[in-house]
Amino acid sequence: MDLLNIITILVGAIGGLGGVGTFLYYKQNKSSATADAINKSAEAMGNMNTFIASQQMNFNNIINQKDIIIEAKRIMIDKNREELKEQKRKSDEYDWRITTLERQNKGLSNQITELIARLKQSEDHKCTVENCPKREPPKKNEA
Repeated sequence: MDLLNIITILVGAIGGLGGVGTFLYYKQNKSSATADAINKSAEAMGNMNTFIASQQMNFNNIINQKDIIIEAKRIMIDKNREELKEQKRKSDEYDWRITTLERQNKGLSNQITELIARLKQSEDHKCTVENCPKREPPKKNEA
């Protein structure tokens, strides 16, 4: 036999032993594959837990921001209510003042109307005679 055949036989025998090794180590290889799958599954679960934790933090931040916004809006509403009460009070005060001024104006209008009527009457009864003895009230002499 030549050298090439011997090498081929040796390589074939070693390869054949590898096939025999596959049957001999089948259980061990199967356990190794299962352990590898479990490790990958555990790694995936760890990644999922990290993702869920980050999502929970994002959700909590959103809720906290929502609470802050709601509180700010509540404060603004309370402030606006107080301002509305103050404006209502001022409006009522102005209404009262307007009513009072309208009554005073009406009273003054009545007085002016009365004075105009008296002035017209006095104009109608004006005496043009110098030193008239019938004058009421009598005119004072300026001498």
